[in-house]
Amino acid sequence: MKLYDLRTEYRVNPIGITEKHPRFSWKLESGERDTIQQSYHIVVTADEKIVWETKAESEESVLIPYAGEELRDETLYQVSVEATDNHGNTAAGEMYFETGILLPETFQAKMITHDFPEEETACPIFSRTFSAKGKVKKARIYATARGVYEAYLNGERIGADRMTPGWTSYHHRLQYQIYDITEMLRKENEIGIMVGNGWYKGILGFYCKPNQYGDRVGAFAEIHLEYEDGTREVIGTDESWNARTGEVRYSEIYMGETIDTTAGEAQDREQSGIRTGAVSVMEFDKSTLTAQENEPVRITERIPAKKLIVTPKGEKLVDFGQNLTGLAEVKVHGQKGQKIVIRHAEVLDKDGNFYPIHFVRQNPRIHIFVMERNRSLCRILHSTDSAIFV
Repeated sequence: MKLYDLRTEYRVNPIGITEKHPRFSWKLESGERDTIQQSYHIVVTADEKIVWETKAESEESVLIPYAGEELRDETLYQVSVEATDNHGNTAAGEMYFETGILLPETFQAKMITHDFPEEETACPIFSRTFSAKGKVKKARIYATARGVYEAYLNGERIGADRMTPGWTSYHHRLQYQIYDITEMLRKENEIGIMVGNGWYKGILGFYCKPNQYGDRVGAFAEIHLEYEDGTREVIGTDESWNARTGEVRYSEIYMGETIDTTAGEAQDREQSGIRTGAVSVMEFDKSTLTAQENEPVRITERIPAKKLIVTPKGEKLVDFGQNLTGLAEVKVHGQKGQKIVIRHAEVLDKDGNFYPIHFVRQNPRIHIFVMERNRSLCRILHSTDSAIFV
């Protein structure tokens, strides 16, 4: 007999847990027939001290709630589970969870925004530099946005999640994500957060109206550093951060995206297309913050194109063989500065030609890439598509 798939709050060894009574689950596997669990024994420790121990004669192995000492912020808890079956066999398993910030009001960061004019469509990038003051034992980032964001540390993307923080009733609940960035840190560091309109500010609904929740995007992040000597440091978004635009020149979930990878190459700021601005603090109720509850959006499958179609009009279409929701990734050989336009459709017209008409009014989903070199990988960042033909 063995125990497997041990989880805390449905997740395997999670970090950032904010439940006061997290629940434990496990599965039992046996080579004997008619096997059921008869009892379990759970021990939870922190810093080698037992904070909860329980034994029960029970078949239950799903969502057993923690009922020990009050949990502490940003603390690692080890969980040991031992189960005995009706044949007298015993098996044990180990897991852990790490708490996050249990009271969101204690976050020190501020929600920040930019001062770009209303007509600016490029995604703002909020950034700052910081130095590690010693050898870092553990580093976490708590991040969210009014919009959809991607965070970068020293030029490397943080996490694999997409479309974060997700769509909620933002005035009542704003999810944040927690990532382990320990191995990404250097002595000198730069953190950057790019924010697209998303559901917060973007065009949304049957009437295609923007600004459903607000008319300006914002970013909120806090980096927690724990050094080997036991000291701690917090770096949060505030007025000291910088704001600029980047290569994502336009971004709407349902309308498409324009990415110019040559942006910023010109020496002259106006010609480069990069705009810099000032950062200010937005009014924000921290009590609306909640650690991520839903499953994250990630790339879980890559579906290759089935065939290339040439329509009666001479259009070249890529057929994926099924209607799917996702994003297109295209490898292109071309010239620097060349514009690549990607369009999507779910059906062909009666003559077998490309038919995006049902997208035009509400969500045309046109993606434009400007190549920076002869060979480029074109991938959408803050938009999704439902399509068969590209």
